Amino acid sequence: MPPVLDGLIPVFLVIALGWALRSTGFIAPAQWDGFERVTYYVLIPGLVITTLAMADLSKVPVATVGVALVTPVLIIGLPLMLSASLLQRICGIDGPAFTSVFQGALRWNSFVAVALAGALFGKDGVALTAVAFAVLIPLVNLMSAYVLARHGSSAKPLTPGGLALGLIKNPFIWSTLIGILLSASAMPLPKAIAGFGDVIGRSALAAGLLLVGSGLDLLNLRRPSLGLWIACGLKLVVMPTLGWLIGQHLGLSGTALAVPIICASVPTAAASYILAKQNGGDAPLMASIVTAQTLIAAVTMPLFLMLVAT
Repeated sequence: MPPVLDGLIPVFLVIALGWALRSTGFIAPAQWDGFERVTYYVLIPGLVITTLAMADLSKVPVATVGVALVTPVLIIGLPLMLSASLLQRICGIDGPAFTSVFQGALRWNSFVAVALAGALFGKDGVALTAVAFAVLIPLVNLMSAYVLARHGSSAKPLTPGGLALGLIKNPFIWSTLIGILLSASAMPLPKAIAGFGDVIGRSALAAGLLLVGSGLDLLNLRRPSLGLWIACGLKLVVMPTLGWLIGQHLGLSGTALAVPIICASVPTAAASYILAKQNGGDAPLMASIVTAQTLIAAVTMPLFLMLVAT
């Protein structure tokens, strides 16, 4: 079996396990809520901090990888924002539905990305994924917040202070900044702390994938809409194709090329549903997009990662 599939199959099996645990009612919904909070605010930040603190970022093409990560988002996101009204007329969708298509096209599931990068490339893969946290999360959050405020049915007006506070409170942002500062200080972590981080990291990857699976709802796919297919095509085909082409043009190879492709090819974030529900988006369409992309990505991601291996 190709190494890419060896790394991918366990990832999607854990996702499937999360779906089975949720759909059978083995774990109550209230327990999932607490599990999600611990994973989001404790386990994943712990993984990011310790991985970056022990990583030698001077040997990583951080700036080039950052360009390879950001450029596909801008190439897809800016035209979508500028052509919102035209797309709504062509596809027969309203403003809230457009916000869900937009989130589905741009947002990325960081749980899947960090788990897959770690499974395939170890600590170097996780460190480069943390670079993606630093550059993609603020950009995608800013763009999504604007689109929801502009086209959502009940979004509150944006304020610079409120948006900045939301970014600062994002655990992926502050944990990445802490990890980078520790790495730059060149201060070695005590062995006990490094061991603690290793345990936290392994727990974080499994917990994040279980949560992805727990959020899937196959019933949402009974009547797929044109908006759903547009979001899937942009996120799972166009985005990783751009990531691959741009990464090659910038001279990236190996892990430095694979990680941007992983971040580009993962399905949209499950948190998109919560944002849609709270900010006037089309929450049912968003749930359908999340589920469809997670299932389709099991096929498309190996294909794009095999491009790196060839």
